[in-house]
Amino acid sequence: MGASERREHWELLPGAGLGPLRFRMSPAEVADALRVSEPQKRVGGPYEQEDFADGVKVFYEAGELACIALDAVTGPQVLLADFALAGRDPEQAHQILLDYAAEHASCLLYTPDDSLALTDLGGGRWRADVATGLRGGGLVGVGVPPRSPSFG
Repeated sequence: MGASERREHWELLPGAGLGPLRFRMSPAEVADALRVSEPQKRVGGPYEQEDFADGVKVFYEAGELACIALDAVTGPQVLLADFALAGRDPEQAHQILLDYAAEHASCLLYTPDDSLALTDLGGGRWRADVATGLRGGGLVGVGVPPRSPSFG
């Protein structure tokens, strides 16, 4: 059994969250969903960040869960339509995302670092940073837009 088979598998739930986490949760609800009393580390900054075991990082805006980032190597394996986003051949992953986008009328963008971003899943803006995750480093992350009207 390979390392990725021993990892937890978290399904990307368009418009809702990732694995046991749901967007707009409070920090206490996140800790409860992860079955811990508190995060391993809290980081200040424009968005409140909490780091948990196994490469799970969460970010809050105005006290509500706004982004989830998972270490592509040590974090839970992220599944989108039963396809694992990390630890795959980048060309295969890009094709799966292209097919998914076409089937679900989602938008695809390339970021400045040449990562493929899949947006508009379930009416919210999500980002699956697939390219860096597939190469064995980086993060696979998803988030919802801030409530600020400037992000429309």
